[in-house]
Amino acid sequence: MRFSVVVFAASLVVSVPVTATAASLVFEGTPGQTAAWKLLESGTGVGTHGYWDRTSYDSAGTLGAARCAAGTLVAGLPCDWVPRASSPISNPEPATPGSPVEYFGLVGAPAPGGDSPLDFYFTGPFTFDWTVLFQLTAWSSTVEFGWYEAGAPDVRTPLLGLGGPFTTNDGSPGTAGRVTVPAADFGFYYRNTRFGDDVMFFTQSRFNRMGAYFSYFAEPQFNGGSSLYEDEQAFERAFDLSRFQQFVVFRQGDRYWVGLEDQFGQPTSAFCHDPAVQPCSDYDFNDLIIAFDPPPVPEPALGALLATGLAAVVARRRRS
Repeated sequence: MRFSVVVFAASLVVSVPVTATAASLVFEGTPGQTAAWKLLESGTGVGTHGYWDRTSYDSAGTLGAARCAAGTLVAGLPCDWVPRASSPISNPEPATPGSPVEYFGLVGAPAPGGDSPLDFYFTGPFTFDWTVLFQLTAWSSTVEFGWYEAGAPDVRTPLLGLGGPFTTNDGSPGTAGRVTVPAADFGFYYRNTRFGDDVMFFTQSRFNRMGAYFSYFAEPQFNGGSSLYEDEQAFERAFDLSRFQQFVVFRQGDRYWVGLEDQFGQPTSAFCHDPAVQPCSDYDFNDLIIAFDPPPVPEPALGALLATGLAAVVARRRRS
């Protein structure tokens, strides 16, 4: 995301614990392409050159390359977030050190950035807990996040409704909850109402909707410059939003993280203040990150004890 003296956009990081049955990903994509789980180098999220591995607008640049990108946050490395560069923030629920972390990407695709898998969804149904870990964005009050039925982007259920922020960004968990996804197949979506006509991103990227994103370039941080595009219609004709994957998925064992990028366009290492070069994005996928964990399973001994106690109560009532 971007930062200036007055306006900054950034990151939302969410943790989500799931049923004991591990979720799986279904890749639709382009014919002839395949996607698979690919290893993060040393589990650090640095130097793997995956499509999420970019220089983040959110980073002050004091901690090295790729800091504040999704993989580094998942791995638990510190993020030198611009407003708090002198006191880096860290993921309160990171991956377990020493255990491999993987991300879902195209096989045989060029790096960096070329292994983005379009159009994927998850198998369900399952129940999961979720917790907001970070929300570093100036767009928090106009953002909605939730799940939708795969293949049916209008059948949506929000987990985070409009009105944030959902965390204080101090390294402690924020808003949390539990939800059951009854759909056999589902994906995640992002909705931003900031521009009037909603901008929407889906894990099945063919359903992405540009909405009134063009009006973003008229905001003050662009210094009143002119866009390359004559109007919104020309902008829409120039960009096929279905070809932009705005989500990334990581896993470690039976734990998963989903990361979101809320801008799209040409990848750049610094925020584009000139609207003539927009749209652009850092593609660090840290504007929303969610982790999935199997929920706690009751201990067998405790379950047996509870069952025995219940039977004793029933028997006592029958005798009385």
